[in-house]
Amino acid sequence: MKHLKFNRQTSSDIPIPYYKGGVVDEHFLSFLTARYHFPNQVRANLKPCLSRTLCNIASNVGFLINIFEENGFSYLEANYETLSHVITTLYEDEDWKGSSLKVYAGHWRMFYDYLSKKNIPHNMILPARNEIKRKTRKDEHYLSHTANSSDLVSELEETMIPRSYLTHIDDYREKVISMDQWFELENHLRIQDPVYATMATVMLQTFLRLGGIFQVPIAPTRRNPRWKRYAQLKQKNESSQPLEYIKKGQKPEVCSIHIYTMQIIEEDYLSLLYENRKKLYKEKYVPSKHARKQGRTEKDTYIWLNKNGTPVSPRELQSAFEHASEALGFAVTPHFMRHTGACQILYHYVKKNKITLSVDQSTIVHTWLKNQLGHSNISTTEHYIRTVNRLEAESCIAELLPQALPKNLKDHMLSDKHIEAFERTVDQHRLFFEGFDYQAK
Repeated sequence: MKHLKFNRQTSSDIPIPYYKGGVVDEHFLSFLTARYHFPNQVRANLKPCLSRTLCNIASNVGFLINIFEENGFSYLEANYETLSHVITTLYEDEDWKGSSLKVYAGHWRMFYDYLSKKNIPHNMILPARNEIKRKTRKDEHYLSHTANSSDLVSELEETMIPRSYLTHIDDYREKVISMDQWFELENHLRIQDPVYATMATVMLQTFLRLGGIFQVPIAPTRRNPRWKRYAQLKQKNESSQPLEYIKKGQKPEVCSIHIYTMQIIEEDYLSLLYENRKKLYKEKYVPSKHARKQGRTEKDTYIWLNKNGTPVSPRELQSAFEHASEALGFAVTPHFMRHTGACQILYHYVKKNKITLSVDQSTIVHTWLKNQLGHSNISTTEHYIRTVNRLEAESCIAELLPQALPKNLKDHMLSDKHIEAFERTVDQHRLFFEGFDYQAK
């Protein structure tokens, strides 16, 4: 798999984009050079930028290029449907704010507009921006005391970002599901492939985002050299272990993985399915064209393998949730697991410590909650506080807790194998949220 990097250790203010082996991406370098030295070649009336701004543009465009590469195609092969999916994923599954996406999208558009202007073939046909008019503020005028408050200024609206993404939301109620819905989801994912159900459970109990779940190792790695499987944790009488991973924005983070979560990984997936899937990976997948294109070999170790022995991809897991949403009649994405689990454990934490949950207590709660969720902004903690408060006021909180057993599954025709796995998951899920003893770092 190709991965774009930048060489900034040169006398030039322009970061040099290159791949492994020192192969420079000439199209990208040409764009960065034009943006810095000849901005009119990129877009008419475009103002020059500082070297710091150019580095931000390079990072933002490089980020998109690497996402495309991770999915098996180049930025010249990608189309707008693919880009729209990236934007949706970043917003729904990675918690990106609409305002941040708007900045990134502007840089992506600039890059592809430049490729078109230079007649470099590509498949990215972007929707035109809309011209909108708004009233100017007095402080936008040099002679503000003489400005007419009714003056209008024209702007181009970035149509790649849905307007709903730019709407202010102060809680997560729309992204939290009940326990009844959770157990229905878990069962549907298990029928598709048990690996999806296990991954969903891990996300619910760890609050990992979509990108984080794929960084859970099966054995010690350079980033997690002391990683233990369930039996090792049990033998050493350890209730949890830290997982070091890279969160959104390419920043390092640590979260706690509880022994109950490791037990589910082991008993519902690894001990039952992994060895056979690992064999399929080596014998069927590695020789395939897709594996060669991704640069995958027998030496690579992936914990999440589907029934064909292929490493589960983010898009594949999202698709499993989409199928479940359609079949079950309620919308749910992988990121709902983070919000649902966080609300559950926040509720238990507050009750256990006899705290009156309110935004006034956000500093106390934030100190505890930020460690596991990996967020630094206290406003995110306040979102969770409002969510739990409003659900409790609406008498909905009981439906979120593990004590609420599913009702609808009794009418389902399930095999003994599915019923056994389902009942084990219910019990372990209850144990986790009732007995979770968070160990602060």
